[in-house]
Amino acid sequence: MARPPPHRMVNVGDIAPDFEAPSGKGGTVRLSAFRGKERVVLYFFPKAFTPGCDREAREFQKAHAALAARGISVVGVSADPPETQGKYCQELHLDFPVLSDPDGKVARAYGVWKESGTARRVSFGIDRDGRVVHMVDDSKPEPHVEKAKSWN
Repeated sequence: MARPPPHRMVNVGDIAPDFEAPSGKGGTVRLSAFRGKERVVLYFFPKAFTPGCDREAREFQKAHAALAARGISVVGVSADPPETQGKYCQELHLDFPVLSDPDGKVARAYGVWKESGTARRVSFGIDRDGRVVHMVDDSKPEPHVEKAKSWN
């Protein structure tokens, strides 16, 4: 069965595609639940329990309280199954949800799915109206966290 083609990458100014996905912390997270309430840093990463992804998650965790105090929620997404995401959140002591996207549906909607079966490392800053106001497309984890921390 042929896979659907990847979508174009979501850009600054676009309305962020809504989705619902299972969280490693239990339950599901729907992006539209943040609308009108909080800003969101939605970050896609290739694979849990790999050095770069672990470093990125730990840096987001360090920044989490300061971001939350400014009305910014952090949400991670990768193709790992929910059980892996649960262990990931637990072992890295993550206070924010990490979502499971094993079929790449969410990553495809944002245009960040790779044919290898993982997401590219891309993060999107989404305002309270659901509009993408900044994005970082960089294989290194550090620029994603730095951009989130500098968001006014």
